[in-house]
Amino acid sequence: MKILKWLRNIVVGIVSLILFTYLVVFSVFHISRYSSRTDIVEGSKIMELSKGEMEYAISGEGAPILFFHGAGGGYDQISSFSIEGHQIIAPSRPGYLRTPLLDDWKGYEQASAAYVELLDSLGIDKVTVGGISAGGPSAIYFAMLHPDRVNNMVLISAITKGRQNSKPPYRKPLLDRFFGEDFMAWIGINYVKFKPEIILGHPNSILSADDQRVILNDPVKEAALFNFMEHSYTFYKKRYAGHLNDIAQYANMGETDPLPVQVPTLVIHGDQDTNVTFDYAQSAVKRIPNATLYTIKNAGHLAIVSHFDEIQHRIAQFLSENPGVSKL
Repeated sequence: MKILKWLRNIVVGIVSLILFTYLVVFSVFHISRYSSRTDIVEGSKIMELSKGEMEYAISGEGAPILFFHGAGGGYDQISSFSIEGHQIIAPSRPGYLRTPLLDDWKGYEQASAAYVELLDSLGIDKVTVGGISAGGPSAIYFAMLHPDRVNNMVLISAITKGRQNSKPPYRKPLLDRFFGEDFMAWIGINYVKFKPEIILGHPNSILSADDQRVILNDPVKEAALFNFMEHSYTFYKKRYAGHLNDIAQYANMGETDPLPVQVPTLVIHGDQDTNVTFDYAQSAVKRIPNATLYTIKNAGHLAIVSHFDEIQHRIAQFLSENPGVSKL
């Protein structure tokens, strides 16, 4: 009996410790996460369009760039992206953050019409259109369908053709249901911050070995990496519908040759990208008549973090060589 009582006390103690730890961590999550990250709401605006509301943010001054974020993102994923002398217009694509995934906005064609309406509402005629990773198709379709609104195009580590083997983002339904998706994402990001070698010391699909070396030797770029991750995974349940829709839409793209894009196009891609492999860039340059490929040697998918200055400089050079009238 004493042994059973002893075992019961141990079990009760372990369960109590787990519950106490959970409550403490969960409380810290709510206090620190939601009180300190109000910028996710305060950093953007809502435009009322004919079909529904679209979230967007504007930063910088100068000729406008309509820039589309990647998978798992939202306008905030590219909040730190800037080009001197240019204004960045960053909408949250349908299904991300505060832009709903309306039936009328699921396809790239329908969403492109919504972006035109957004530009009209902002009083902007022509733009540079750009996209990173999963934002690439949005940029391509916008340039194809609305050439009168586009001066030139920039694609960074971008998906440029059909992608049949994409898998939905990994989820643990039972854990998500018990803890909450945002809580689990917060735990994961903070664990990586605590042990950065998880992402900077082991092979993965977003950073090449050279990227890891560059970021490890640069505290500013390491901070930029974690900032990018935070703005791709926090408030995850508000991004998940958009991510799933992206995966569904990839399969509809095909590999049209040539692509009916007539504007000057700059394609930037790391030759060691294992997420969106280098052949996507090669395909785009082959299929877009007026396209130029800028290869970042030994860079992976997040070249925009590891080689940010180089990318900024090359885009600024490209835009100076291909200016256009942008304001109404």
